[in-house]
Parts: sequence; C-alpha cells; structure tokens
Amino acid sequence: MSKENQISSLYAPITDEQILSIARDTFGEGCKVKQISLLKGGQFNTTYVFETEAAEGKWVLRLAPVEHAHLYSFEKEMMAIEPYIYGLLQAEDIPSSRVIRYDETGNLIARPYLLIEFIKSWIIQLYNRLPTTRRYNIGR
Repeated sequence: MSKENQISSLYAPITDEQILSIARDTFGEGCKVKQISLLKGGQFNTTYVFETEAAEGKWVLRLAPVEHAHLYSFEKEMMAIEPYIYGLLQAEDIPSSRVIRYDETGNLIARPYLLIEFIKSWIIQLYNRLPTTRRYNIGR
C-alpha cells in the first residue's frame, strides 16, 4: 500500500535543477539527465530515481530527513552507515546496489544524501506471493 508523500519537517522534495547539479558534480559537467521520478511512500527519506545518458545508467538518490529534531538518535545517523552496510553485503556476494556517493557536506543541497546504483528488485509483498520454486530462481 503506497501513500502519497506529505511535505513535512522530515520529508521534502528538491528541484530537478538540484538533482542535475548532483548528477553533474558526480558524473561530470557533460552529464545529461533523461528522466527524474519521485518515488512515493517515503515518510522520512525523500527518494528519486533518475536516468542519465552520460554517464549511462539509472540511479537512486535518497535524501536524509530535513530536520532531525523528531528522530531517535540512531535514526539521525542511519544514512551515514549505509555505505558501510552495502560494502559488507558486496563482500559476501549478496546482490546490492553499488554506492556511488554519500555526501553530508551541504555543498550542493542542505542535507545528507546517498546516491546508489539502481538494481532491479522485487517488492517483498509480491515476492512472498510467488510459489517457492520460483523464488529461488529470481536473480540467477
């Protein structure tokens, strides 16, 4: 069940120009963004998927909450730990996104963000509806 995103003290979108700025700072000034989509359902992180022509690829941009006043202490640092977690998964050959960039400097946008490689995945509710014999063949 997906809810429409609500602008709040935690969740807030950014402009396409800001996303383009992040893409060009990451992939080079010649980077061309083809498509940007705001994902629905987030309550804390603001999440986008965008595609680029140069560098060619599909990427997920996750923005940390706008304000931290209403977060538990462990929630305030969760995004900063994610690159480490992704590294652990990859070291064990567990399929996961490659971290392209984590930035908490505030130079491009005023909150931390994580840019990761988009990988095809299954929504867990759909996965659980598959027959067991089909589950083991996904991703192989």
